[in-house]
Amino acid sequence: MIELTNYVSKLLFYDKTDSYYIITYTDIDQLLDNNFIIEYLGKIINKFDILKQDIIQTSNKFYLYDLENFDLSKYYTIKEANNESFDDYISEFTNKNNKTNWNFLFLVDKKMKKTRVYFKIHHGYADGYKIIQILMSELTEEKDFTKKFVRKTNFIDTIYHIIFSTIILIIIYIKFFIQITINYLKFDIPNDIPNDIPNDNKFTKTDYIICKDLNFDKIKIFTLKKGITINDFLYATMIKTDYLYSEKKRTLSTISPINISGNLHTNNMCPIFNVINNNYSNSHLLTQVHQLFNRFKYSLFIPFFSRIINYTTPFMNIDILSQIYCRIVYNADYTFSNIIGPDLRNLKYKIENIHFLTKPKYNEIVFNIITCKDKVNIIISFKEGVIKNKKRFKECFENAYNYLLSS
Repeated sequence: MIELTNYVSKLLFYDKTDSYYIITYTDIDQLLDNNFIIEYLGKIINKFDILKQDIIQTSNKFYLYDLENFDLSKYYTIKEANNESFDDYISEFTNKNNKTNWNFLFLVDKKMKKTRVYFKIHHGYADGYKIIQILMSELTEEKDFTKKFVRKTNFIDTIYHIIFSTIILIIIYIKFFIQITINYLKFDIPNDIPNDIPNDNKFTKTDYIICKDLNFDKIKIFTLKKGITINDFLYATMIKTDYLYSEKKRTLSTISPINISGNLHTNNMCPIFNVINNNYSNSHLLTQVHQLFNRFKYSLFIPFFSRIINYTTPFMNIDILSQIYCRIVYNADYTFSNIIGPDLRNLKYKIENIHFLTKPKYNEIVFNIITCKDKVNIIISFKEGVIKNKKRFKECFENAYNYLLSS
């Protein structure tokens, strides 16, 4: 057995609320037959040990161990969907209680000669980039699925970010935890059971909104003109959507996972916390968000913060660590997850599109974003009932996108 020290994997495994499963679906413009599917599964299972492993807890320690008598047939299903839409299976596949840590569903349309590949895996076993690596390793010639960050600032700006941006981010994190404390005092939340914070029990099923695909090139032209990044623009769109939908000024608490560049270990992420007003003007919002993410990219905060977490959490009692995790997530309004999709130029197969969504834990709204070819694909996931009017929320998102793009 191998001791699992990654705090994200431990926390998500310890979480008993069935939250934060990751569901992806990949559309392939050709028919995959049963022999290919079985061969494909055999190759990725042999290539990625995590698919044949489980996690066990012994006291305060966690271990990865190899499963005995591994039976592949329990992990996949092949169905014909000739008279149905592939989307009809999203809700069922997302909310189905699985007995295994991961599952595949292959939908084949023999008439249209198309295939959709659904994949669901417990977040304790993999983050978004690891999942993309697993899925695509036998479908493309691509080998590197994370792009290392390259610093593009000049010497003076680098010094500024190393000193002042690091200090500013420390202040932002203090504000975030103050906001959480204030929210905590507003609600009668029991603190005796780590994973038993109420979230309106009637909201148990994961619901979702599939947004219209956004044009990557159109956004890129706008962001180059404004001197911001596509990530800045998409995060700002999320904030603007909340303002249009709620129709009131709110201070939002958000969480964003950031992948540590060039590293493909399981759940290799560091959390980004932020508190931001939702009623900024378009230009001010874009400026604020751009400055924020520049500070995260160029300061020393993330390297220091990630090391502090990695070095301290192995010594923390899992109950205490879980309490902290639950409080943070319970008081978050939004989670923003943006994955740079794989380079699909070196294709073995005709991959048309990739989407993903994560199952929320409490009442947070999750923006799940992935770039595929010239498209930016967004699925908004949430507990059923959290967004009362899905049609209007989708319209607010589209309006926010157009408002910002025209500013």
